[in-house]
Amino acid sequence: MLEKVLIIDDDDLVRRTLQKVLEKEGFSVSSAGSGPEAIDLARELAYDVIVCDVRMRAIKLGVDDYLYKPFEIEELLHSLKRNLDALRLFREKEEMTRKVIEAETRARYAEEIEKKNLELSLLYEVSRSLSTSIYVKEIIQVVDRTFEKILPECSRVIHLAEPREEFRGLLQDFAKNGNPSSGQGVSLCVYERLPEPYSSLSSRFPWERDYPSVLEEVRTLYVPLSVGQQLYGLLEIVPKGDVSDRNALFPLLVTLANQIALALENAVHFEYAFSMATMDGLTGLYNHRLMQELLEKELSRAKRAGESLSLLLVDIDFFKKFNDSYGHQVGDLVLKKVASTIKAGIRDGDLAARYGGEEFAVVLPSTPPAVALEVGERIRKEISAQAGNLGEASGKKPFLVTVSGGVASFPDHALSKVDLIERADSALYHAKGTGRNRIFTFEEEIPRVRKGKGLFQKGGRSLLEKIFDLEVARTLGDLIDARDAHIQGHSVKVAEYAVKVGSRLRLDHDEILALRRAGLLHDIGKIGISESILQKKGPLSPHEKEIVESHPSLSTELLERLGTFGTLIPIIYQHQEHFDGNGYPEGLKGPQIHLGARILAVVDAFVTMVEERPYRPAISLEDALTELSRNAGKQFDPIVVSALKEVLEKEKEGD
Repeated sequence: MLEKVLIIDDDDLVRRTLQKVLEKEGFSVSSAGSGPEAIDLARELAYDVIVCDVRMRAIKLGVDDYLYKPFEIEELLHSLKRNLDALRLFREKEEMTRKVIEAETRARYAEEIEKKNLELSLLYEVSRSLSTSIYVKEIIQVVDRTFEKILPECSRVIHLAEPREEFRGLLQDFAKNGNPSSGQGVSLCVYERLPEPYSSLSSRFPWERDYPSVLEEVRTLYVPLSVGQQLYGLLEIVPKGDVSDRNALFPLLVTLANQIALALENAVHFEYAFSMATMDGLTGLYNHRLMQELLEKELSRAKRAGESLSLLLVDIDFFKKFNDSYGHQVGDLVLKKVASTIKAGIRDGDLAARYGGEEFAVVLPSTPPAVALEVGERIRKEISAQAGNLGEASGKKPFLVTVSGGVASFPDHALSKVDLIERADSALYHAKGTGRNRIFTFEEEIPRVRKGKGLFQKGGRSLLEKIFDLEVARTLGDLIDARDAHIQGHSVKVAEYAVKVGSRLRLDHDEILALRRAGLLHDIGKIGISESILQKKGPLSPHEKEIVESHPSLSTELLERLGTFGTLIPIIYQHQEHFDGNGYPEGLKGPQIHLGARILAVVDAFVTMVEERPYRPAISLEDALTELSRNAGKQFDPIVVSALKEVLEKEKEGD
């Protein structure tokens, strides 16, 4: 490639002569007669050498050689060749330097790209791991693994925003002691601002939006873990020894912090949803569904390990009265206090749940019956001791809160979950039926809850005692019916149909005997209700209706005083409950209602409909059955309704 030469001279002869000579020597030559012309040519083409008359003033800098006129052509050629050789060497050196720099840059870029690719790959793995982590513990484990790979030269701690007071104390200490301008191993919080309510903790809280220039002086870095205005914690980073590139550390930490914060937000939302699905909203204990699952798991574990497992059922005595007398807010207060007392009275590994309306269940792993009974007694005594405080806290006069409880254990009393619950329930209702405010352990001699939740006498009484109880029940039933001439024999009819339906449902002898006695005594509570209300022809007033609906509770009190009929209390107390949960006194539904009570509800309604009353005439048997069928699944148990239909059809065939 020809070297390019530009000749600048206002003497036309000199220009032509020099151009001819240099072209002959193999140069590409251009010439200009003035400075402006030379500048225009230089703008169009880059020249290797410019030969210029010094008087032209076309150039002022970068002159490498001077020749004095007149000069020999050989002098000019020698100077040109010498300067072109130097130019070639300079360009070769510059090219070599450029290639070296490019090679080093490529190597550095390759190293940085490889490092970035590794970081991006790890960040992708972290993001994927965090996105599938739904528990805080899992998130912290992912963070630990991540730092071991990406930042092994840094130690790290995650300070969670809960518990709130502990976290606020951390921020207050940080705001008090941190000072990013001190220049002596400062603590630094890297963030534009802290979300509310933490931003107002201290005006001296050290935070930075721009990364600090003196990174070597930073001892500890705090990166907030926040999403929007919600702060979930702080990521504390302590560099150990030399960190290769502290400037690159900040963007990486902020990226990690954002991912951790999003994962924590998801974990919080999951924990809330899980809590709503598995926890009782009022008491904070496990709900019925989760208790069933956990009991199944603990029972399986106990079987594998060959260990004991106990179930404690606790029920608040006369809870309906609290709601009626003090209102539902006080009732809720009682539930919360009983729940907190139960929780405080058990071990960390024990499981407490709200089993029903006012009933609680406690699963006690590795606990024999005697120890479980001690736990129940301790809880019962503590609840009784705190009763007065409940009244004062609610603004009411002090009132007595007591609980009854039942204990059943694996393998002592039951081998399956169903039997364990049924026998703990039997012990519970035995405690209620024998005076309440006591805890019983299941024994074969006590009443058993069978066929759903019906409570029936099982063994332990002589035939003479049973006959005597039946005669007493029949006499009391007659006394009840005698108060109203329109319903003579009502209790006897209810008892007879209850026995027939019980037989149709294949209940055993003792269960049927309990049904007969419950049928005779089901209205015993009406002894305490005015005859003017019972025989009123028009609709009852709200107050009168409330009095009538109190008769199950009155029945319970009377039967408790009689003592011998304690096992009938659950049947009689619940016989006004509706199958769909809209009855009284407790609002129980479905299998929560004792089977005996469900039988009484159907036969009592049937007998009442076919009897004449002061406020309405009797209806036909067919119309009564139609009404029962219409309300099957609503007010009445469909199975019991079907059993009564079969009984009546059989009677009709017998006629």
